[in-house]
Amino acid sequence: MYIYRIKFQNEKNQYYIGCRKSKHPFDLDTKYMGSPGKCNKKLWESDTPREKSLIKQWSKGEITYDFLLKKEAEIIKAAWEKDGKEVCLNKNASGNIDPEFISEFRKKEYAEGKGGLNSLSPEQKAAGHYKANFLTKNTQFVVQDPEGKVYRGEHGGIYTFAKNHNLPGSSMHQLVNGELAQVRGWRRVGDKPFLNGFSHVAFVPKDPLAANKYKNHREWKSRISAMLFDMFMNKKMNFRDIAIRLTIMGETTKFGKKFDSTRCSQLFREWFPEHDHVKILKNRKGKLRNGRV
Repeated sequence: MYIYRIKFQNEKNQYYIGCRKSKHPFDLDTKYMGSPGKCNKKLWESDTPREKSLIKQWSKGEITYDFLLKKEAEIIKAAWEKDGKEVCLNKNASGNIDPEFISEFRKKEYAEGKGGLNSLSPEQKAAGHYKANFLTKNTQFVVQDPEGKVYRGEHGGIYTFAKNHNLPGSSMHQLVNGELAQVRGWRRVGDKPFLNGFSHVAFVPKDPLAANKYKNHREWKSRISAMLFDMFMNKKMNFRDIAIRLTIMGETTKFGKKFDSTRCSQLFREWFPEHDHVKILKNRKGKLRNGRV
């Protein structure tokens, strides 16, 4: 194992520091000339003269590979302080990437329209935006209006509920999470209802695998039903677009298959029988195409 330096004969006298675990000692390992990253690839591929020199070498079994990486990081950081980051070409010191380089690199990518969100399709951006704004804010809650009428929020999330009842979304979020006592007369309903006997005790299978499968299915149904209701009723999306968005977000059916329009319409009919989705689509479009949903 050894730590080496590759020095380029250019105007800045730039150099690169690296470490290597080789079958051969440094003086016989002449074919290896470092592993540059993307930012240094052009310099490596150029005809700039360079030479490889030894900084430190250890024999087999003398040190561990982790020690070698730590030693390399120490030498790189010392080189950054001594000669500057323009001369020492390393941008990574044993997993610790230079934050200044990351900032500069990301700004350049953004200016060129590359990387990050720029690499995503419009549908992927829409799906990510929806997931961030719906799944993170969607929750089940029970509140009552100033007249005492109870509302159970199960689908669409706090912000959708607040919008439908002309209430401030951020304040309703604080109300549901117990940070506020009331919002325009609306209050939370107690989480401890009156129970008779053992009716509140949930059934838990003796088989741990069965219990975990039941829990996963319950969480899946709660998540998918909430998004399905919100996208169809509030966002007014058709089932084909809903299926595409669920697939982009990585959601699958309970059998592990991709969603399609037929499956989405079947689940909506099963979970929300009080809403006639055929009639809703007919009112939106004015007519059905070929008599199909």
